[in-house]
Amino acid sequence: MNSANFEGLYVASRKGLLNRVRSDAGYPGSSLHGEQHWRCVASAANFIAEYTPNCDLATLSLFSLLHDSMREDDGYDEFHGQRAAEYLDTLVDDGVIGGGEADISRLRLAIYWHNQASVDPKESTIGACWDADRLNLWRLGIRPNARYLSTEFAQRENTINQAVIFLNSPPEWEEILSCIPEHPKTAISEPQRQPSRVQKILSLFQ
Repeated sequence: MNSANFEGLYVASRKGLLNRVRSDAGYPGSSLHGEQHWRCVASAANFIAEYTPNCDLATLSLFSLLHDSMREDDGYDEFHGQRAAEYLDTLVDDGVIGGGEADISRLRLAIYWHNQASVDPKESTIGACWDADRLNLWRLGIRPNARYLSTEFAQRENTINQAVIFLNSPPEWEEILSCIPEHPKTAISEPQRQPSRVQKILSLFQ
């Protein structure tokens, strides 16, 4: 199977992916931006997807796991989204994550811009990714602002007010990652690093 012809994201092993990210993550134990937060984002993302058409669940789950994985601390850390996007490329090159280029590109964009862009009302999956992260601002004592939410469902006052529930008892990783198909590493044909990917991302916004 040629990954370039495969529509949709997949992983070589869900457990292998989780172990790899835990090992590589810069600040996984953080109470604000670590694993607990990642799982809460996944919980919010799945909730948004139930009421938002055309959301890709595999993208939402992988975004939840990866978006803050390369943080160095709990401060501003302006470039952590960029580092996480570059880390995604490493996982793709290593055969840990695979899929069609359009699917990888969408996930990369969601991760890269999650802490810099304002909203994305045109792409429901990217918008749901960002909204799920921002609805978790309650953990910092900050009420999410509808102005910075992309999907119609997340912008609702009831959704914002109820988003605090995502801080309690988020799903386990087994459940979160279950929507991502598993394929053997042999399904990925000779992955090669493409150092120009970040430049391609930036060119879209020029």
